[in-house]
Amino acid sequence: MTNTKTNTFQPLPPPPEACSTCAIEHEATSPHNPQSLYWQTKRRLEGLPAPTWEDALAHVTGAEREAWESQLKDVYGFGCPECGGWKHDHNDYLCKVCRT
Repeated sequence: MTNTKTNTFQPLPPPPEACSTCAIEHEATSPHNPQSLYWQTKRRLEGLPAPTWEDALAHVTGAEREAWESQLKDVYGFGCPECGGWKHDHNDYLCKVCRT
């Protein structure tokens, strides 16, 4: 009989001055960084897909959210052409608002 040891990978916790979600230093009212290797790994280990910009902006409100959404739409082409709603992510081409 072979004795096999199973190892699990766990990322190191973020430094105290960094965000506990994405491990990047940013203001509490600013979006998380969905490109953060820490956040991507943490979500994969939880059985979740990689974070999207929608996930990153979930806690951002008001003018700052509008500014980020506007920039993301300009740079990445996000947004529904029918209603201007926010798409789920680049893999889901159905608008969350009007579902077109």
